[in-house]
Amino acid sequence: MRPVARLTVWCGALVLSCSVGHAQGRVILDTIDSIGTAIGFDLPDSAGTTVESRQVAGPEFTLPQKTRILEIGAYVNNCNAYVSGVPLCTAAFPFLVEIHAAMEDGRPAPDALVTFQLSHDLDPGHIRYEFVQPNLVLPPGRYFALFGPRWETDGGVLLGRATSPIPLNADGVVIGSLDPQTGLAMRIPDHAAAVRILGKW
Repeated sequence: MRPVARLTVWCGALVLSCSVGHAQGRVILDTIDSIGTAIGFDLPDSAGTTVESRQVAGPEFTLPQKTRILEIGAYVNNCNAYVSGVPLCTAAFPFLVEIHAAMEDGRPAPDALVTFQLSHDLDPGHIRYEFVQPNLVLPPGRYFALFGPRWETDGGVLLGRATSPIPLNADGVVIGSLDPQTGLAMRIPDHAAAVRILGKW
C-alpha cells in the first residue's frame, strides 16, 4: 500500500549563513504586510503548521522571470517541548529554509536546491519573524520555501493564527510539505501562513 502524506498542524544540502537585514524589493509573496515584522506572538494563543524533522513546510512562490531573492522570512518558533506552558528549548538552534523546485504535479521536489539558515531570537516563549537575506538568483518557475530544523530533536511551528498580543489571521497561501526521510510530499491550497518573500528582477 502506498504511504499517505499528511500535513501536521500545531496548536496552542549545503547550509549557507547569510548576512541579515530587512531588504527593500519587489513583493513576491507577503501575508504579514498588515502587521510588520516586530511583533512577538505568545505561544499559548497561537496555531500553525508543525515544522519538524519529518515535516518541513512552507509556501509556494512563482517567479515570472529570472529573479534575485532578497529576503525569505516567516513567523516561526523553534520549540516543541513545554511543561505547564514553560518552554524547555533554550538550546534550540535556528531554523533552516530550503528552496525546492515544484515538480510537474505541483508538489515540492524531494531534493533542495539550496539551504539557508534563518535568524534566531533565542526566545522560545514567543513566535517572531525570522529571516535571511540570501541574494540568490533563480530562473523563472515555481518553487517552495520549506522551513525546517537543523537537528532531528528540534521542531516548532510556522505561524498561521494568533490572538495575543494582537489578533492575526494570516492570508491563505499554497503550502508545500515534505518528509525528508521518505520523500513524500504534498501541496495544500489556501493554508494560513505568516510569510514574506522579496526579490528584484
